[in-house]
Amino acid sequence: MALQKGKGSKPIKGNISDNQLHIILEIPKQTLTDWKESDSYRNSLYWLLKSMTKQELLDYKEKSKKIIDL
Repeated sequence: MALQKGKGSKPIKGNISDNQLHIILEIPKQTLTDWKESDSYRNSLYWLLKSMTKQELLDYKEKSKKIIDL
């Protein structure tokens, strides 16, 4: 009797796509790819951004604009 293959765990995915990060934060797609594959703080920054929702990023971006305009 052959053992059935388990489904295993799914890859970790953020709440937002790389394309949405690119559009909202204007970070080049290649930069996001480099951060994702990095072994430094950039990888942590990438996953921090990926863990946020689209609305959280939009709110943060709006809040940042107000700070810059001070």
